[in-house]
Amino acid sequence: MNENPTPQEKAAERLAADPGLVQRRLEADLAEAARVERSGIRLSPGLSRDGLVDALRASADSITYDHPVLAVTQAKRYHGDLPTGERSDTEELSALYQAASRTLREGELTADRRVPHGGHRILEFHRQVSEGGLFTVTLSATVRVEPDGSVWLEEHRWPSPPVRPVHGRQAGSRELFDAALRELQHDAIPLDRSLTTLLLATVQGSEGTDPGYRSAVTERVTVRRRELDDYAWTAHEHATSDLGDRWYTACFHRSVLENLFENHLGGAAFSLVDREDVEEIDEELRHRLSGVKGSPNAVPPGMPPHHWWWREAVG
Repeated sequence: MNENPTPQEKAAERLAADPGLVQRRLEADLAEAARVERSGIRLSPGLSRDGLVDALRASADSITYDHPVLAVTQAKRYHGDLPTGERSDTEELSALYQAASRTLREGELTADRRVPHGGHRILEFHRQVSEGGLFTVTLSATVRVEPDGSVWLEEHRWPSPPVRPVHGRQAGSRELFDAALRELQHDAIPLDRSLTTLLLATVQGSEGTDPGYRSAVTERVTVRRRELDDYAWTAHEHATSDLGDRWYTACFHRSVLENLFENHLGGAAFSLVDREDVEEIDEELRHRLSGVKGSPNAVPPGMPPHHWWWREAVG
């Protein structure tokens, strides 16, 4: 047994030891879907666009997916897209529904298109959320309106593909650096928020960090190694997905890791994360970003030139 197994190896070991695990998890997921089941939305097919938007906002708390398996799958897949204040460690589907409803109620309508072959409409709403006054994250709720007036939630996640950066800085680099280290010391604050803050502080330029700061970051990340493993595995999952839409998510996760390794962990990086796992992420990105035509305007300002994945995505 590998002394430091990867998340994939850990999962394989759990399945080998308990063949019924997948079935029980599926049953638990479906039970959660049934517990938080919503009534759904059906609107008058003849509504104008303004009338449709108003009706969607008024009934946002009833929006649901058209299949429970899709609901629980997306709740798990996109839970990390939610701002930290809207997540739940135990109620992922409820958190997704609540966030999606809020995006429908408060968000800006950014797209309304008809799909000729299906006869339905796709509407997309964007909502910008502040993460503790440090940075903002944009959320996207996409709904499908059928010809009979039934409305289904398609996705709630970061805009995919985006036409502007999903993340925006609200604070200066010094404030971001201080906040990142402070939050690393609180296990209740998800690691990805601190690592995102570190990246945005670094690419903002001007101020750097001293060896004492980098040592403190290394100490705290080492303590939270399991979360770093999870983040690296999430980055791998994004890198192996269809990057035609999700290129921003894959590139952003890779830049978060690169910034942590290069500017803070240094030589300690590959004692915490397997080098081969990172190389596999890069191989997937090289392959899957080929042919992607992302918007250059969506790349966050200040990304270093050697973060080549952004160039591949918009090239």
